[in-house]
Amino acid sequence: MSLRACAVSMVACLALAFACLGESTRPVEKAPSSAAGVGVPEANPVVRDVEDQHADGWSEVQTANFRVFYRQDRELAAQAARVAEQTRLAVLRKWLGEDREEWTARCELYLHETAQAYSRRTGVPACSPGHSSISWTESGSIRRRIDLHCDNPSLLTAILPHECTHAALAGKFGQRRIPPWADEGMAVLTEPDAKVERHLRNLARFHEDNKLFPICDLMAWGNYPSTPDQITAFYAECVSLVRFLSSVRGPQVFTRFVRESMDAGCEHALVRNYGWDIAELELRWQRHEFGEGKAE
Repeated sequence: MSLRACAVSMVACLALAFACLGESTRPVEKAPSSAAGVGVPEANPVVRDVEDQHADGWSEVQTANFRVFYRQDRELAAQAARVAEQTRLAVLRKWLGEDREEWTARCELYLHETAQAYSRRTGVPACSPGHSSISWTESGSIRRRIDLHCDNPSLLTAILPHECTHAALAGKFGQRRIPPWADEGMAVLTEPDAKVERHLRNLARFHEDNKLFPICDLMAWGNYPSTPDQITAFYAECVSLVRFLSSVRGPQVFTRFVRESMDAGCEHALVRNYGWDIAELELRWQRHEFGEGKAE
């Protein structure tokens, strides 16, 4: 029996869907040679075909750390494999200061032909752009899986990097789930600037409507809000807060803060890494984003 952690959250999947409404009719965007969020390396990972045909018509290409299963477009699968490898390396470098560590078991990446096929095979609503599933075996090894559908135009530029961030961070905090606010904020910051700015525009709107969450509550949550409006506010605030904290002392200090907060609590970890308590963080963040309050 395996310990399930960071598994697909239906609410999280729907939250990503809300951010991607209206994009399903355009062709898939070409993957960039680098990504603004994490600084994707220019290296071109080796992609090789696996000749054995799998059940239900799946074909496979592999890289050092990914097995990409596809049913239609081999070139799209190869592009996805390269983006996955590049994003994985960039995430490890940015947030953890690590380099060429290889996973003991490759992450399985399934590219479903359509949103309907994705939903039929995974049980996740078709409005979700994709999801990642992480589990640990009894021996402590990590199983990573990502499911996406190919009719989302942001597949290569936003959705895949987002889910690869979840996969890359898994296991870096022990056999524990990263707090959702940090996990989602870090993942969204892997996406293109335009996607990040959409969340920040939502932030300003929710601030004006007095619908943002106290930071102490946000950091204490072990799951996601339950309503669409709350989910949108949650993502906006997570992105803003992670971006702010990682800009103050760098991404790797932020990661250390998150790890220590899981052991000793947010207040202790915040004082240790930033010299602030929660109240001062709230004040400084509000001032940074909205020009309000006065930090000493």
